[in-house]
Amino acid sequence: MAQEMPKVQVKNLTKKFGDLLVLDNISFDVPKGEFLCIVGPTGCGKTTFLNSLTKLYKPTAGEILLDGEPVDLKKHNVAYIFQEYSTMPWLTVEENVTVAMDAQMKYSMVSGIFRLPSFWKEEKVAHERALELLSLFHMQDLANVKAGSLPYGAQRRLE
Repeated sequence: MAQEMPKVQVKNLTKKFGDLLVLDNISFDVPKGEFLCIVGPTGCGKTTFLNSLTKLYKPTAGEILLDGEPVDLKKHNVAYIFQEYSTMPWLTVEENVTVAMDAQMKYSMVSGIFRLPSFWKEEKVAHERALELLSLFHMQDLANVKAGSLPYGAQRRLE
């Protein structure tokens, strides 16, 4: 019987900053349906590993595979959530998501100021995409709730 491919594979991951070796040839697999907890003292490389996983840092050597393919943040929906809250509690859940999509909006400053048709078209696209993203996290019913009133776990999912 063929063994199922691991969900995550880390192969010979190495990261150097100049002469400082932070990650030294790390390899492991995480099977589908399992979780991995990374623990260790301050300065042992946990954040460097996570930054390499999410491509904030380019590894010096090695590779990280997700479902047998190199990690592609958009394709695999990989994100890194910092320990501090990064939501805007005074905005609704949907507004928090659409603010994060601001760089993808395709209207001019003039269109935004004067609320021209191109502005409203992009707002409609952003609204639909926000609801789609919220549904991935089972949060679409919370779209109009202020982010600051959400329970802790829901705030983390929103991030």
